[in-house]
Amino acid sequence: MAGWVTFLVGSRVLAVRSEEVRELLRDAEIVPLTGVRAPVTAALDREGPRVPLVDLREHEARADVLLLARVQAGVVVDGVLAELDDDGLEPDPDLPDGLPAYVLAALRRPGTPGPGRVLQVDLESLAGLVDAL
Repeated sequence: MAGWVTFLVGSRVLAVRSEEVRELLRDAEIVPLTGVRAPVTAALDREGPRVPLVDLREHEARADVLLLARVQAGVVVDGVLAELDDDGLEPDPDLPDGLPAYVLAALRRPGTPGPGRVLQVDLESLAGLVDAL
């Protein structure tokens, strides 16, 4: 993959660089884990070694998973929206004040007027995995 992956957490549209994501799984089967501490609260239900997951969903209707490239873990989101080329998003110079540290930049689709901001995030920080694994 090259470029961007956009996804939903609740109603927020977020983006990460494609190289941060090893694999995208749509409508994945996940298993809630008991007796574990946040941020890891679920695991991927598939053959092979168990992959720990951080569930960021605000709605449990579907489970799209972004498997991280640098860490043996994944993030469950409300939905993967698109995989875009490098030029699929451009900087939005109007980054609001007071955003969390995991927000790296404000972006928008080229030529999109009005609201439509996409926030570029550090996915490991958003998921609370920076010091957890």
